[in-house]
Amino acid sequence: MKFAIVGCGAMGCRFAYQLNKIGHNPILVDIKNPHVDEIRENGLFVTYNGESDHINASLLYPEEINETADVVIMLTKSMQLDSVLSSIQDLLHEKTLVICLLNGLGHEHVMTKYMPYQNIVMGTTIWTAQIESLGKVLLHGNGNLTVQNVANTPEETEKLKQVVDILNEAKLNAQYSEDIRPLIWKKAAVNCCSNATTALLETNLNGFLTHPSGVEIARQVTHELVEVARSQNIHLDAQEISDFVIQASLKVGEHYTSMYQDLVRNHRLTEVDYLNGYIAKVAKEHGIDASYNALITQLIHIKETILDAK
Repeated sequence: MKFAIVGCGAMGCRFAYQLNKIGHNPILVDIKNPHVDEIRENGLFVTYNGESDHINASLLYPEEINETADVVIMLTKSMQLDSVLSSIQDLLHEKTLVICLLNGLGHEHVMTKYMPYQNIVMGTTIWTAQIESLGKVLLHGNGNLTVQNVANTPEETEKLKQVVDILNEAKLNAQYSEDIRPLIWKKAAVNCCSNATTALLETNLNGFLTHPSGVEIARQVTHELVEVARSQNIHLDAQEISDFVIQASLKVGEHYTSMYQDLVRNHRLTEVDYLNGYIAKVAKEHGIDASYNALITQLIHIKETILDAK
């Protein structure tokens, strides 16, 4: 089974490294940037649970793709998904499973433009990874991932379960779900509460959630998300989810979120339209009040403009 990984940031490098170590040498695909160019030139250097290692990696620009893959794992930024899928059509054959592990909501609607519905796999992961320097990543700690074939068609589901076995051989702790949607929305709740707010306040999770107003904002954001989820026939408990979000975030309170790092440190555009913005958009379509999520989205877009984010 031939794998490809699209998006070679820290997480893409984790999946590439762990698949490589069991003999599945995936095709790596990304656009030209200094980190990618370093890997193309000198391979990928890894610190894996304290041990140094190196692998040679086949890393292509989209225009260089010259073969198809049976499984494609998407690890790009949410706002890049549409353009990236357009650029990698040569990677897909009629039965290629495309596993979307992106943060945020609504990605399946984009994916249907580029592949049959039965080939779409939605997933979520709590693995982490960090780029130490160009061409070098730090991999530590434990994690897992959960996936589901959204169409639940027998052939594709059976193939996906075989993929799960390979991912487990690579020690990626994968499992198949019969309904992944609550898990995706639960993870989105964490990101909706903490990512944009910490970027706006330029603080870590402790700075936001040790203040009573921060806790209240998190609960209101979660309440709106749960109401929107209900409109999509996804049933979550607002109290349970908000308690989980606050407790999970405070366990890693010194952490600076990815949106903080993207916007505040690196002046990059954010994924807010696939988090708070998606909640606000769907809420409006269904006549649901999501004023907290809408305001947060507007403020992030203002900050992107102020910081000239690209």
